[in-house]
Amino acid sequence: MRAEDPPARITADSRRLRQTILNLLSNALKFTPSGGSVLLRAASADGDLLVEVSDTGIGIKPEDQGKLFLEFSQVGESVHAVGGTGLGLALCKQLVELHGGRIWLSSEPGRGTTFSFTIPARPAAEAEERSSGQERSGGHEDRP
Repeated sequence: MRAEDPPARITADSRRLRQTILNLLSNALKFTPSGGSVLLRAASADGDLLVEVSDTGIGIKPEDQGKLFLEFSQVGESVHAVGGTGLGLALCKQLVELHGGRIWLSSEPGRGTTFSFTIPARPAAEAEERSSGQERSGGHEDRP
C-alpha cells in the first residue's frame, strides 16, 4: 500500500463484499480477548482494492493455517468455546475468488492474525461500459 496510489475502482457485488468483511470482522472479534484490538483497513494497491482485517487475538499455528479455508474446518483449542460451523472462511474465499481476487492470512500464535484480500480493478473501458449500460437500462447491477 502506498499513500500515493489512486483510489481503487472496482465492480463488485456489494452485498457479498459486505458479507466477506463482516465475517472476517466477526472472527477477529471472537478470537480477540477483552482489551485486544481489531482493525479494518482498505486501500488501493496497484489499482486493486486491498482489504485487511487485523487483530491482536490468539493467533493461528502455522500447521493449522492451510486448513482454515476448507469447508467445515475449525482449528485450535478455543474454537469449541466460541462455536461456529467452519463455513465462514471457506465462503469468504469463494466470494473473493468469484470476484477474481485472492485471500490470504498471516498469523503468529499469541500475537494475532491479519486476513487480507484483494478485488481486482476492472479495466476503465469495461467499468465505464457497465455504468453506461446501467444508466440506459435504469437497472442497478453490482455483481462481479
